[in-house]
Amino acid sequence: MKKYLLLILLTGSINVYSQEYFIKGNNCLIDNQYRIADSLYSISISKFETRDAFYNRAVARFYLSDTCDACIDLERLSREYYDKESIILFNNYCCDKVDTLFYDKKYNISDISNYKYYEITKQIKCGNKHVSTIHNRKLMNARVIWNKFHDAPIGLFEIRTDIIASYILNNGQKVFNYIYKNHPITSNEQELSELKKRTVILLENKYNLLKEKNKIKEITVLVHFIINEDGSIQKPDKIETIPQINYYGKELDFKNDIIKVMNHYPNFNPIKFKKEKVQYYYISKFVF
Repeated sequence: MKKYLLLILLTGSINVYSQEYFIKGNNCLIDNQYRIADSLYSISISKFETRDAFYNRAVARFYLSDTCDACIDLERLSREYYDKESIILFNNYCCDKVDTLFYDKKYNISDISNYKYYEITKQIKCGNKHVSTIHNRKLMNARVIWNKFHDAPIGLFEIRTDIIASYILNNGQKVFNYIYKNHPITSNEQELSELKKRTVILLENKYNLLKEKNKIKEITVLVHFIINEDGSIQKPDKIETIPQINYYGKELDFKNDIIKVMNHYPNFNPIKFKKEKVQYYYISKFVF
């Protein structure tokens, strides 16, 4: 395993936005300084997310016997980047069980001799989490991948895949994070646009000093939340920034202001998969 991972490390590319810390991390990894390499890759990721930084951080964490955190990175690469090497490693080292179900053209359970769809379900070792991808064997569409968040892309790229949906099991409830040709849309896009403008003004007026203290020109706020079957939204379960910032004692106020904004977020049109309304995990952003 170590030899294989190291070969991948040496063939990875370097992203210009976080090149300095990425290269230092690579040098430390080669020198067996795994904990320092982990920290340097984390800094690189905080500045700009790349496939290589996530992958190499997973390598460092495997060497540190930090399997759970390594698997978090591999799961991210498998789910968001559909990276084939990461999928193989994730299945082999991070899953207690990987099952495949087959469905016919009407999406009824079938067998391998007569199927159109198939679903790969993985039971992850750490956290007893279940993740699934649903595939259409007759469809090889151009899947657009958003880097990090849904409603406006950075690092946009495409891959070819037969995946038509993916979800996780959250307390026994399927929560989708991708459905082919079914992008979430609010019931009032104009209201959402105006809300975002007001939020940016609020953040600029109240927290503009954070940019100066962190020596950056722009802060992107990412808000993670679940859209319910009826289109209403749940309370955000995660609020983060790109790049990661030092809040200088203002983190609680900052995040409470974001939560207040989300209380006025318009509902979404119900999201459906195979004509059934489903829950959907969404990430929205504000930039100031």
